[in-house]
Amino acid sequence: MERPARQALKQKIADAEVGLETSLTQESTTADLSRHDKTLRMLDRLIGRFPASEAPSWQLPLLVAAVALSLLGVAEIVKLRGPLVTVDARLSTLVVSAAADGAGMSSDAEIPLKSLEVAGDAQAKAITDPATSISSLRVAAGTTVVLEQRASCFEIQIPIAQRAPKASVELGLDLLILHPAKAPGQLPRPMELRAKPGTTVTICGDFPPNYALSGSVESIDLYRRQPGDPARGFADMRTPSIVSGKLRMPQVNRATDLQDTEMLSLDSVARGWIFVFPAPVMRVVFSGNVNRLISVSPTPEGGSASLEPSLLEWFTKSPLATAVFGLVTGLVGLLWALGRYFGFLAR
Repeated sequence: MERPARQALKQKIADAEVGLETSLTQESTTADLSRHDKTLRMLDRLIGRFPASEAPSWQLPLLVAAVALSLLGVAEIVKLRGPLVTVDARLSTLVVSAAADGAGMSSDAEIPLKSLEVAGDAQAKAITDPATSISSLRVAAGTTVVLEQRASCFEIQIPIAQRAPKASVELGLDLLILHPAKAPGQLPRPMELRAKPGTTVTICGDFPPNYALSGSVESIDLYRRQPGDPARGFADMRTPSIVSGKLRMPQVNRATDLQDTEMLSLDSVARGWIFVFPAPVMRVVFSGNVNRLISVSPTPEGGSASLEPSLLEWFTKSPLATAVFGLVTGLVGLLWALGRYFGFLAR
């Protein structure tokens, strides 16, 4: 509907037009005709100040709403690539693969031994008996190991089913073992040991409080694997190993307490370091960019759930995204106000 002022002006224009037609038919004087003409021109200028109101169009708002909803849906589906993940957890079992393009995982802190056992390699077992300490320990690049806490002992299993990243790379665990001196006054005798895939090394000793096995990693499983027997109808099983801990994603301001029923897998680590402190209870600290962060089910058939943040979560919870959005909104508002003030935009 038109505004009352415009309706009144249109009525006056109609009356002025009728008066002009009447003057023309009655052969009025030139002064009368000029007066009617001035009135019409003045009314035309006035009505230009009250433009006709058009019926509201819902096409543009509906289009904007559809585009906005579509963008929100896409932002919720698309995952943030390589988010920064930090984990600090206590657990009993850890499966970790050293990065193929890194220096592996190692520690140079000495471990006074109570006992050292090597299962699966007769030659290695002969080398370790008797031994007083381990002066260095290194997991070769590309090697997958299962680390398990057993009271005051630390067990390292090297599964057979794994491939070397390069033909020239030899997988396994390198140990530098010190043996008692053969004669008084002599230094302990060092011997090198390479534990290959299919070997289990059990270290029982007094780990220093600051002992850490650290290095670049490719994947981490925070749960215990129990291989099944397909011939007898038993499927592979997974059981939790987390005692407690914290999972953080600083980019989306997410912090989650890890429960003892959760099983996590950090796969395709783009860049990151892990620190393993084997003293009871084993502590694992990881920080890096992870391409796949998933919560696994007890059986492989149960699938998994992605824990990676979406772009929508990053946009709504990231401090950086919030600051950028506020800055852009304020800048657009300032430019709009300046455009209205200087007449660049229609009032």
